[in-house]
Amino acid sequence: MNNFSKYLKEDKIKEFPVSLIKEGLILSWEYDKLINILKKKNLQYNLKDYCLELTFNKKNITKDFIDDFSKLLNLSGYYVSVYYINNNKEKGFPSLNDWFSNYNQIKLELNKKFDSDLTGIPLKMYHITELKNINKIKKQGLIPLSYSKIEKHPDRVYLFDNIDSANYYKNDIIGRYNLEDENMIILEIDTRLINKIKLYYDPKFGEDWGAYYTYSNISPFAITNI
Repeated sequence: MNNFSKYLKEDKIKEFPVSLIKEGLILSWEYDKLINILKKKNLQYNLKDYCLELTFNKKNITKDFIDDFSKLLNLSGYYVSVYYINNNKEKGFPSLNDWFSNYNQIKLELNKKFDSDLTGIPLKMYHITELKNINKIKKQGLIPLSYSKIEKHPDRVYLFDNIDSANYYKNDIIGRYNLEDENMIILEIDTRLINKIKLYYDPKFGEDWGAYYTYSNISPFAITNI
């Protein structure tokens, strides 16, 4: 870093406000409320660490069933991040062709869309990404886009406030999706160098994880590659 950039960064840090912003947000249902409905519909479910996993038999799939299931997701504030057909992983909600393709069971991973907003902003945060994204991030920073993520998520940037949680989840992603360790990296972010960032608890995790998301762009100026 040259001296000019160093002074710019130091000046920006001095401007970091002590007061923090709050903003209301629609809440997703708690897991137990959705699970009670799944039980009444005799649907197979499994509550895992990072998602609610549902398994459907093809013989039970109809167009009406798919429509009703979509309405339930919209009502409860959940979305499909990943689904599996014949052990092949795909992102997002299955298409009609997928629902009626050749398989015995289809497995979906559900995540909450919304949770309560955050009342404080950690100074250091961490973002997990694939190595192939690093050149674009160095030029553009982190931008809330869903297509570049390993799983399908809303257009948000996902962050942790501690390196331990970031490392644990990075290793979990590597194991779940059979990725190469050297292809996954962790970025450190100095939130004092971001203009008007607002953070929300990531409902995919419990609050003890220190996991958050933001709709704000994160400048490359604030990002360090660990």
